[in-house]
Amino acid sequence: MALDSASFTFPKHTLLIRGAKSPCDQGLFDGWREDLNGAGSLDVQAPGGDYWPHVDHREMVEAVRIALEEATSPQLILAHSYGGNIAYQVLRSNPELVERVAAIVHMASPLKYQMGFFPEPAPDLKVPVIGFRGSNDSTVPRMLTGSRIDTASYDLDCDHRAFVNNPEVRKQVMAVMEIELNV
Repeated sequence: MALDSASFTFPKHTLLIRGAKSPCDQGLFDGWREDLNGAGSLDVQAPGGDYWPHVDHREMVEAVRIALEEATSPQLILAHSYGGNIAYQVLRSNPELVERVAAIVHMASPLKYQMGFFPEPAPDLKVPVIGFRGSNDSTVPRMLTGSRIDTASYDLDCDHRAFVNNPEVRKQVMAVMEIELNV
């Protein structure tokens, strides 16, 4: 998919969507909030919360849908693991919300696995979709990650949780975002 990213600027608003079994007792996305605020994202929110001890699929889908409906400007969606699947399900089920998305960055998301569960066609996105895989990820095998609508895909030398809790991995993801999104 050819993108005209010359006019792209870093989104001022970010939705962080966590995975299904992410540990939530210590503020899962606190490091991401700091990194994104430092890059110019003024409003960083985690629909459904990043402090929940579990994820109810329907509640997360609804929380992300509501956050996008209420958005007044395009959002960067930054999703980890199953959070990427939730983002895609919301956009497939609510194609009118696609215009409220500036870019999608998904990390270690088992997007190929979801096709059996959610057979709807992929959303028609006209925004950058950047996928990351961890080469040492034993939680989500590399063969299940990625998406046919990714505009860029990267492999990092890390495990599944490092995308969230390792500052060096976050720094690598931020560097790719700066390049891919022409920040």
